[in-house]
Amino acid sequence: KVKASKHGKERTIAISKKLMDLLFGLEKNRDTVFPKKCKSARQTAFRYRIKNLARKHQNPRLLKIHFHTFRHLKALREYDKTKSILHVKAVLGHKSIMTTQRYVDLYTEIYGDLKPEKCICEIALNVQEAKKLFEQGFKYGTGEYSDGGKLFYKYI
Repeated sequence: KVKASKHGKERTIAISKKLMDLLFGLEKNRDTVFPKKCKSARQTAFRYRIKNLARKHQNPRLLKIHFHTFRHLKALREYDKTKSILHVKAVLGHKSIMTTQRYVDLYTEIYGDLKPEKCICEIALNVQEAKKLFEQGFKYGTGEYSDGGKLFYKYI
């Protein structure tokens, strides 16, 4: 379970069996993976480990890795796998599609101009509206809203 940060949403994500085994191998005297120390202590410990790895492997490029690098990696992998900005938005817990668009832009910068020109989103409140959207080329997004609507999207 990933706790909400900034203005994002709390969410549950799937992890591999290998990662699960690693997590279960950690000390069992705390509730979270990362201790609830101050942010600078976590960053200091992380930087210390990265510096040791860079020195051990004689690879200064490792010094460019930061905590947020892993978030970017996850976003890019999910977008590459699905090409769905709405899926990436849900995985990252963003409230705004514009925030997620930054990751799609980063993907495009790395892999070329593969992103669609524009994404249109619509909400269907019943089966007839959903059928009509499918007929117009929309795909089902993720989530159901408090009004019972479901999100559909298409790229143009």
